[in-house]
Amino acid sequence: MDGRSFASRFFGDESGATALEYSLIVAGIGLAMFGATSLVGDAVVAIFQDIAAKLGSFEF
Repeated sequence: MDGRSFASRFFGDESGATALEYSLIVAGIGLAMFGATSLVGDAVVAIFQDIAAKLGSFEF
């Protein structure tokens, strides 16, 4: 087996490139979701704590 032919086939093969691109897109979406939830998370917790406090003082 010739070293140059192996190297040219190895670096010329783009069959795994699509999977890598999709994995980078999914990783980017995951980071965006993490950032959004960390920014909005405190506000959502405050809303639910306010609702819980109002329900806790409610008498039947």
